[in-house]
Amino acid sequence: MSKDAFFSSLLREASQRRRKENIIAVVPEGGFRGNTKAAYLILSRLIQQQRLDWQVCWISSDRDKAMLSGLGMHSLSRDADRNQAADLYMRARYVLFGTHNFQDVDSWFWQSCRDGACKVQLWHGIPAKQVAYEMHEQMDNPYAFAGMASDSLSYDYCVIESPASWALYRKAFPSATFLPLGSPRNDLLVRDDYADLLLIGMEQAARERLEQARRHSRIALLCPTYREARYHRESFMRWLELAERIARHKHWSVTVKLHPFHEQLHPEDIAAFKQASQQHGNIVLASANDDIQPYLKLSDALISDYSSVVADYLITGKPVLYFRPDEAQYWATRKRPVQPAFPEDEIGPVFHEPQACLDWLVQGEHERYAERAAAHARRLHANYGTGSATESLLAFLLSRPQ
Repeated sequence: MSKDAFFSSLLREASQRRRKENIIAVVPEGGFRGNTKAAYLILSRLIQQQRLDWQVCWISSDRDKAMLSGLGMHSLSRDADRNQAADLYMRARYVLFGTHNFQDVDSWFWQSCRDGACKVQLWHGIPAKQVAYEMHEQMDNPYAFAGMASDSLSYDYCVIESPASWALYRKAFPSATFLPLGSPRNDLLVRDDYADLLLIGMEQAARERLEQARRHSRIALLCPTYREARYHRESFMRWLELAERIARHKHWSVTVKLHPFHEQLHPEDIAAFKQASQQHGNIVLASANDDIQPYLKLSDALISDYSSVVADYLITGKPVLYFRPDEAQYWATRKRPVQPAFPEDEIGPVFHEPQACLDWLVQGEHERYAERAAAHARRLHANYGTGSATESLLAFLLSRPQ
């Protein structure tokens, strides 16, 4: 037995034996964003409002701790507060996750500290492609295989958007009990009384430029997804052409939100969009690592291609357009199969040329799609119109025998 394995076994036993307290620990999904961000912020507020004898703690980076501590919220750093954070994990009754826990695949220490808690998976989007358990056999070494298999099978509960997503999640997390409550992140899109929470952690420069643009124009949010294989810059850069065309229209401005993977793998594209943002006052380039929910809320229309972000946007009731300059190539080279959550032709029109997309954005009959889009939103999101997913989650956690 290796040294790590030996000490891991000690920690797991300690975590299982440690007396559990009314603590909800939150494991971030690679940054301050998504369901984990929303659940942490809303749960903290609900617990305070209801004067419950519970605490919620965000365990992440020094940067997150500094930001949240400045707001009077409970947060620990895995670096600066290592032992304190480990002890809190061992005392926590619940641990909330929001994605594959890849950052901890090789970190036996943190995995072991959480072993005795009830684990709740929030995921980070409707699983429109192969995820979790379906992927574990594709892992290229025994450590990745073990990490993925454990990550897919170790959750006690999985919060899902609605019963309509049941079959997709069952393939991804076959051992979990599903809670069809809706996604906490979409509570932020529905509830106006959470507007202040929505903006926490948003990049200040982008926020200021976006607020300025909203004073004189409508906002089109451009969200191209990550291309997994055979990326061609020429076709992708049609998005920049589209952004510039929209920005020249007197009644519209543009926010561009690229996928984090795209920023990592193709920094030359980011440079081109940054240059355009500097040249056009009506183009706001959001940080790829920023939480996308504030940008969804602060826009008037979404233009995407193949991204599942469209499913979240439906809950806002605002128009959706598809821009697919590389549609044939994309479907021909995609590595993982996609399972659409709805018939896309019932959500919004599909365009392959920037000018046609702009023309419809400005003059299109958006109401043609409104009724069917709303019907799909009600089917996909249990918190449609109520924004009550996090409240329901808290009620469920409190109802379990302690």
